[in-house]
Amino acid sequence: MIKQLLNNYIYLFLIMNFIKNKLYKEQLYSRQVGTLGESCMKQLSNLHVLVLHLDTTGFETVKCLVLMGIHTIYLYDPRIPNTTHIGLNIALQKNNHTSIAEQTKKYVDTLNPFVNVVVVTDYMDILTHKNINVCIQTNLYKSLDISTFCHHHNINYILGYQYDLLGYLFNDFNCHTIHNINGEKPSLVYVKHITKKNNTLQLKLMSQDIDCSRIQFVQPFLEKIYTITKDIQHNDRLYIEYDEDIEPITLSSKHNILIREYKEKIPIQHHSLQEHITQQTYMPDVVGHTSSLYTSDKCVQLFHTHIQHSSSESTKNITQRKFPIIGSILGAIIAQEVVKTTGIYTPIHQQYIIDYSDLLQHTETNPHTQIRPHTNKTMPLNNPYHHICSVLPDFIIQKLKNLRVFLVGCGALGCEYLKYFHQLDMSTNKDSTIVVTDMDHIELSNLNRQFLFRENNIGKSKSVIAANSIQTLHSHTHSTMHINAVDKELSSQTNDYFNYKFWDSKDIIVNALDNIKTRQFVDEKCVLHNKPLFESGTLGTKCNVQVIIPHKTITYSETHDPPQKEIPVCTIKHFPYTIDHCISWALDIFHYHFTIVMDTLDKVCNTDTYTTTFDNMSNINNKYRLLIHTVYLYHAIQSKKKLQQPIILKYLVLLLYTYYNKDITELQQKHPKDSELEDGTPFWSGNKLYPNTLDMNKKDKIYTWIETMYDMCVQSVPCLDKIPFTAQTHKRIDGYIHTLQSTELTIESVLFTYIRSYYNQHNTNISIPFQPELDVESADNKIKILYAYIHTIKHKPKSKPRKYIKHERPRTIIHTQTFDKDDSIHKHIDTVSYMSNYRANNYGIQPISIAECRIIAGNIIPALSTTTTLVTGLSIMEMLTYIYNTYKPTSVEQNHPYISYTDHFINTGVNTYIQSEPMEQTLVQSGFNSRYGCNVLTKPHDFSVWDKILIHNQKNNVDTIYDIIQLLHDTYSIEVSMLSIKNKIIYTNDMDINVCKDMLVDVYPKHEYIQLDSTDFEGDALVVHPNIVLYCE
Repeated sequence: MIKQLLNNYIYLFLIMNFIKNKLYKEQLYSRQVGTLGESCMKQLSNLHVLVLHLDTTGFETVKCLVLMGIHTIYLYDPRIPNTTHIGLNIALQKNNHTSIAEQTKKYVDTLNPFVNVVVVTDYMDILTHKNINVCIQTNLYKSLDISTFCHHHNINYILGYQYDLLGYLFNDFNCHTIHNINGEKPSLVYVKHITKKNNTLQLKLMSQDIDCSRIQFVQPFLEKIYTITKDIQHNDRLYIEYDEDIEPITLSSKHNILIREYKEKIPIQHHSLQEHITQQTYMPDVVGHTSSLYTSDKCVQLFHTHIQHSSSESTKNITQRKFPIIGSILGAIIAQEVVKTTGIYTPIHQQYIIDYSDLLQHTETNPHTQIRPHTNKTMPLNNPYHHICSVLPDFIIQKLKNLRVFLVGCGALGCEYLKYFHQLDMSTNKDSTIVVTDMDHIELSNLNRQFLFRENNIGKSKSVIAANSIQTLHSHTHSTMHINAVDKELSSQTNDYFNYKFWDSKDIIVNALDNIKTRQFVDEKCVLHNKPLFESGTLGTKCNVQVIIPHKTITYSETHDPPQKEIPVCTIKHFPYTIDHCISWALDIFHYHFTIVMDTLDKVCNTDTYTTTFDNMSNINNKYRLLIHTVYLYHAIQSKKKLQQPIILKYLVLLLYTYYNKDITELQQKHPKDSELEDGTPFWSGNKLYPNTLDMNKKDKIYTWIETMYDMCVQSVPCLDKIPFTAQTHKRIDGYIHTLQSTELTIESVLFTYIRSYYNQHNTNISIPFQPELDVESADNKIKILYAYIHTIKHKPKSKPRKYIKHERPRTIIHTQTFDKDDSIHKHIDTVSYMSNYRANNYGIQPISIAECRIIAGNIIPALSTTTTLVTGLSIMEMLTYIYNTYKPTSVEQNHPYISYTDHFINTGVNTYIQSEPMEQTLVQSGFNSRYGCNVLTKPHDFSVWDKILIHNQKNNVDTIYDIIQLLHDTYSIEVSMLSIKNKIIYTNDMDINVCKDMLVDVYPKHEYIQLDSTDFEGDALVVHPNIVLYCE
């Protein structure tokens, strides 16, 4: 008996642990699932990967793969590290004499508890006897032998190697099948109508959201795949060849025709590394960046030469000069290629090259010397930063140490930037500093990409934890990194902290944000203070880098993202045709019942001014509806404990019936199934789906919905009875459903029955009208009765109060719920998921899992650790380019050539790596201007957004507003009709001159830039000029 109980306990424990881990993983990988999908995630979680050599490229590959959640990763690097290795692998610690592989394992074990990390001493034994899916090599020793072995044994092989500022990647997936070339879900589009012309069918689509060459009919379902021809002039039309399987008459009788993009399976054949070298295949398939020193094919040829000479024992321990930023970029791309072994996305076919050698133009470059660039000093090998000092010119090294940087945002991008700052030994001299700000706090879903955070950091400040973590890493070097963490929101509300002196003291601004509004705010400050800004962003496998340099490029605010499409209200309320529409509807319902109603209930329970909440509502029907729901819950709170659950259960049954039956029935009656539009087209056609009511006999679904909603009610109103659901509870629900099906009950009628019963019990006469219609008069009359009922309850006498004790009515605790996708305690996402899936069931839409619902409802931006590592690395290389370009040589030094900046637009999923020079600053010129929509006259000359008229109150001898007007007139020939600050008018030309003589230092903030806006016309032209900026001391 005891043994059986013990077994049951163990079994229960295992089940609970499994459920806990499943929920943990759903949140941990939520953003990753949004990119890869659940199918790819399952395949990833079964991958076994071997990584040979763990310098920067190897470590970054391992870090990304562990964060992504593969099954097992084997590490081979038996070297005992010296101080030099610390600068290449952030997992290494000084005075630790265990192998590089052991120290790497110890570090990455803390990143993800669900990944097996194994240190190996014989990699050939692992390749031979273990089921290895991918072998990754990041050194060249015996690379030809290893790659040939992998090719013959159908093991995916990836080689990534770099020296100086060059990087090379080689892929060999042998025989591989691509199941989805871009990783995106197949597009689904409804067909408005089909017409036949000769042997061709024209399909007119409801939207233009399909871009493919082949389609399949989903509704009605046809197995055949059809090749399409697009209409060049009309994007919403396409053509397919007619055959007997498609009958236009049959299709036209189908009110809702749905087609889907067909994802073709594409087989590819890779050649071995040996074949590439033998055949002298030098042209790379993908180029991440190029320089003027080497052509792309020359770079590949250089690496092929290294590979050919790397198989002898004498070359085994030769250390090339390596630059950790290039190594990290390569590591990120390698990890992304590992993802592609699952059949999702298009692998690199087969060589990738990245070249930033232009930064070496200032020095003599010889990869076999240990001479520090631009000096005659030999760098000691016991320096952690030996590699960057032996690659970069000395003036860049010194500038990095003195940099004053402002990093805005400390999420996935921010963590990667801080890692790179550490690897470059940045801001280590006196007076240098890195200020990082982020007002957010760490969540579980962050741990999948933001590698500086751990599970015990959840709930803590991102900026503080990240700064502490990176300082701990830097403590293993010979220098101290100066970091100041700030957890303040960056906005006009914090200008007192982020003031003129703050911005003016910074050398470089780095944005690591996913918020457009804050990005624009930072951009405005950079323009105002003439600061370079480095922008980067990610979206799944897509990422971009934008370089913004004062007086050279356009600003961030001058670029425009396409506006997001908004779902029409009528679609959400009555005509949904995607699960997104159902989720939007569910979020509205959640917000109404658990935010608006609960907030109103709190006022009713705890204040005497609750009527103002209702009186401020202009629509009397909305006011009455809110009052009904609020008073019903208020009645439940005031009832005896044993009656609370039945009252709430009846309320939830009525709510369920209203949303999924009654509202649907009303829509069916308004638009019958066979109704037509004026032109004879069926009303329920195209993407208008005919709804069906919820089957109230499916008890399990009903119990689940009601129990979830009941839990939400109890969490919002803790004083409600928390009795668990039992068979008796289900029986009670069945009784309410039976009553509901036989009578016309509503929440309103049940509430007034409760009210009448209350007054009858207390011998109080009150007239309760039961008009079915909600015209203004009846609704107004009922509102008065509900007010009276609240007043009666709130002021009913206490029973037997104790003498001499002043009794105050205790506060009723009401928790207003704001939807939080990650709130597993209150089960917000469970509630929204059930509501949206039941709604989908009404309209025949495919339901989705809670994990998928979290992505859509939480508006989760798809993100991968690989993309964030890649994009921040490229951004850092552009910062180094900026330092290179802004260096002013001494009189004995030669001027170095200017290096063009590069904006990057990348999609690693399909190997799109687009580089372009940033757009030049836009000059405003006299004539018609589309921005202003009229003719403009520029004064004093053509200018850009970077130009400004700076007025210094002391230097320009300006004390009053009147002095500003005179200065603009005398110096710039600008006649000002009106002057304003942030929409506040401070001067007009008909204003009393005495008003304009207030002292500026008494009216406006000191030591702060103030931007003034002026308005004036000359003839029919608007006078425009550079921004007027006032500075008061």
